[in-house]
Parts: sequence; C-alpha cells; structure tokens
Amino acid sequence: MSHVADDPTAEAVVRVCEDRLRTPHPHAMTDYDRLRADGMGRLGAMCQAAPSFSRNARGPAPRRAVVSSGVDQ
Repeated sequence: MSHVADDPTAEAVVRVCEDRLRTPHPHAMTDYDRLRADGMGRLGAMCQAAPSFSRNARGPAPRRAVVSSGVDQ
C-alpha cells in the first residue's frame, strides 16, 4: 500500500487483491466500497471493514424450518 502512489505495479496488485476478496467476502467488500465512496483511503477503509471479514461478523446464521420428506413415519 505504501507504494501505490509511486508505482503502477503496486496499484495493479492492490486492485487484483481487492477483486479477489470480492468473491469469498462480498459483505466485507461492500463495507469497504461504501467507506471508499465516502472518501476514506484504501488502508483506512480496509482497517474499518476488517471485522466484516470474520465468519461471525454478521451474527449467527438464521435458523431454518425443518424440511420433511412429506412421508409420515
């Protein structure tokens, strides 16, 4: 991150990393994108969005109703 302003290769690498994070962590990257759109820099936005990358960041998964096969036993 420290060379992004000076080195086009560093800029490209950061973009590739951001793009790769979008698939496994869409919620976290949505938070990151929102922070960036609000004017925050990349590093600050990533630090702020970091808790969203946790598996438990959004709380436990909702409980689902039991699915039956439709056959009484």
